Amino acid sequence: MPVFKRQDITTLTKKIAGGEFAPVYLIIGDRFLCREAAAIIEIALLPEKEGRQARLNSIDGEGENPLQTLAKLRTYNLFGGRQVFKVIDSRLLYPQAVAKDLWKKAEKVRQDDPGKALNHLRTMLGLAGLGPNAWQTDNLDKASSSQWQELFKFNKPSVTAWAGEILATLPPLDNQAEKSPPSDVAKAYMTAIEAGLPPNNILLLLTETVDKRKKLYKFLEKHAVIIDLSVASGSPTTARKDQMIPIKERVNQTLAGFGKRLGPGALNLLLERVGFHPAAAVMEAEKLAIYVGELKIINHREVDEMVGRTREGAIYELSEAYSRGDLIEGLIILERLQQDGAHSLAILGGLRNHVRKLLMVRAIQNHADRLCNTSIPFSVFKQSYLPSVRKSWERQMQLMQQTQQTQQAQWAHLTSQAPLSLLKTGPALPEQVENKLTIKTPTRAKSQSATATQESAPERTKDEITERDSSWPSSLPGHPYALYNLFLQAAKLSSPELRKMLRALLQAEYRLKSSNLPEKAIFSALLFATCRANHPT
Repeated sequence: MPVFKRQDITTLTKKIAGGEFAPVYLIIGDRFLCREAAAIIEIALLPEKEGRQARLNSIDGEGENPLQTLAKLRTYNLFGGRQVFKVIDSRLLYPQAVAKDLWKKAEKVRQDDPGKALNHLRTMLGLAGLGPNAWQTDNLDKASSSQWQELFKFNKPSVTAWAGEILATLPPLDNQAEKSPPSDVAKAYMTAIEAGLPPNNILLLLTETVDKRKKLYKFLEKHAVIIDLSVASGSPTTARKDQMIPIKERVNQTLAGFGKRLGPGALNLLLERVGFHPAAAVMEAEKLAIYVGELKIINHREVDEMVGRTREGAIYELSEAYSRGDLIEGLIILERLQQDGAHSLAILGGLRNHVRKLLMVRAIQNHADRLCNTSIPFSVFKQSYLPSVRKSWERQMQLMQQTQQTQQAQWAHLTSQAPLSLLKTGPALPEQVENKLTIKTPTRAKSQSATATQESAPERTKDEITERDSSWPSSLPGHPYALYNLFLQAAKLSSPELRKMLRALLQAEYRLKSSNLPEKAIFSALLFATCRANHPT
């Protein structure tokens, strides 16, 4: 079946009204947009207002047992009529990358709501193909960093004992359905849908993200209706055009309900301040409609007075402007952040993290002897450039680790043979011992010194090797397009320039903490000095 977009929902409802409907509807995208689309489809599936709520079964995906939902879906209704089962925030198709977010959510609510934390942890285990009791049976608390990374696709946190304590409260799983691994759950859904559900039972799945590589998703592409409400991913600048369309529609619809509309420039200001937050945009539109009273047209002034800046990417955009030397845009964004009450150290922290990433990426490019510029399209970067650069960098890191082990082994050997008096006095080392302690750092072309004495290094286990050799910087973004943008930015700045920018940030932080200078003056001086130095006019 074709994948429907936001603008196709009206066509879809007409098909439903004509008696053409599917057993399953999968709605993907922002939570607010998903619920809004689901409400439209519910009305089409259950056109009679009387009794609609009785025939609509809403299920919270966070605490859902998918097999129990499937059992209800396969049950015939004794009283006849259509039944709609709506799963909000379904986790059936979550990608494994979401495991890190689930861990953070569980950690955040573990004190106030252990039950909710338990559901997050169970879902995280399920994404790794593990059952609910796997924490105890597989001793996951004692898993090595490499094993944890392989299972959950994020670095193992320093403290994990609390998760074991919460999962220990899980009652014994006597129900065979609860013991089933996630692969069996997906298989059960595919089998049931292929065999045929009761004709009057409809399943609505609402989810913010899916893994399109999963068998269940590919199956639903053929046997279900998929409504994709997601917008273009990437930097705020790249996604802004697609993001504006649904936001504009919601704002205009909301204001039209009050008999009002936005004047010239007011809509752009509202979008600039709210960003891609449909629910927030609707709330702000309602506030504006109430605030202006009898006025029919809401102008720039009213929006400026009432709407706060809620865009999360402001610090990111400031970092981009800072790194490319755009003084004017940097000052404008900085002023907005300060007006919104953003903490100065938080702003500096965002700038510092961005420059550190650029410095790391520049070092990777320098090592590869090939800068990434606009002549390399994204497709070539993703398929060829990035894999080769990453392989070269990881190989160099492995050589450095081997060299470090060699040095440690040689030092241990020398200290075991040297007299105790030499180790205590230190400065009076004999010349022959001092020469032995002088070890040259290997280069890419000369790696024999690292392998010549490898046999004398202590033997490492497989887990230790995997853990130490996974040397690609974890601070860099995982999405290829985000990496592409970072590589392009870093190629325009030399390593000395980036180090100078980092020193300027540290100096600004020192001034903020130790002087009585106004924060605005410190930031202005930072932007003027750095932007003028890197991009003189």
